[in-house]
Amino acid sequence: MGDIESELEPEPGRPQLIHARSLQAWFCSWQGQHAESERLWRLCLKENNAVYYETHVDSLIYESNITTALINQEKYAEAELLLTQNLKHRISIRGNEHPDTIQTQQILAGAYQKQGKFAKAEELNQKLLEIANRVQGPEHPDTLVIINNLAINLTALGRFSEAEAMQRCLLASNERQFGSEHEQVMLSRLNLAVTLEKLGKYATAEEQNKLALAAHKKLFGEDHPDVFTSQYNLAHLLHDMEECTEARQLYEKAFAGLRRRLGDDHPITRECKENFSVCKKVEIADVSEI
Repeated sequence: MGDIESELEPEPGRPQLIHARSLQAWFCSWQGQHAESERLWRLCLKENNAVYYETHVDSLIYESNITTALINQEKYAEAELLLTQNLKHRISIRGNEHPDTIQTQQILAGAYQKQGKFAKAEELNQKLLEIANRVQGPEHPDTLVIINNLAINLTALGRFSEAEAMQRCLLASNERQFGSEHEQVMLSRLNLAVTLEKLGKYATAEEQNKLALAAHKKLFGEDHPDVFTSQYNLAHLLHDMEECTEARQLYEKAFAGLRRRLGDDHPITRECKENFSVCKKVEIADVSEI
């Protein structure tokens, strides 16, 4: 009996080492050092499996953290494989409707979407929405996140009318829960505006963008990356509406702010710069024609 007990007891000091590594991994993740974070999480997983077993709760957490690091490095296929394995273990231990299982499936749906597997992402999100509505209720924050992800998925599939209906319900739910100036409400407005633009409903899309921009300024002040991103979104819409002078002015403000706060190499900064350049060329061409 003593031999069995000694096998189950963790080696002295080892859990403390794993915990120290996990803190270091979190710090690296917070610093944006995702490759190093992945390496450290993998060490935590290896050590934890050696001390306990592969389906130990901490091992499942470390696997989830590895997938987050992989997604942050855009290693979506690798993340998908690990998430599928992690999900199988979570379902066997806690069932389909446990919050941790639902969250893992949400991340997996996101990995599908990043790889352009929109049909698989929609199927999984629809399944998650049915469970969340039944278990957590239609206005639970986690349910609203699933609705948002599904609406984005429908937009990617070109099913804009379905996405619009879902996004309007989501916006109304978020406003009831959080008020009109909450960050989640602003995100809902911006996503709705994108869908409205796809449907050619430019005036309504402009209204939603302007409401989001005003709320961002009130919440964060004038010099915040989210404010500049909102300016960029509005500029892009005005550009599509061929209101080039106003669009150029907003592009200019947004680009200067994004460049200063996020840097030249940030994807949003690069995208803004490219569209700003196109807008200036169009405006010059219009003036030349006059």
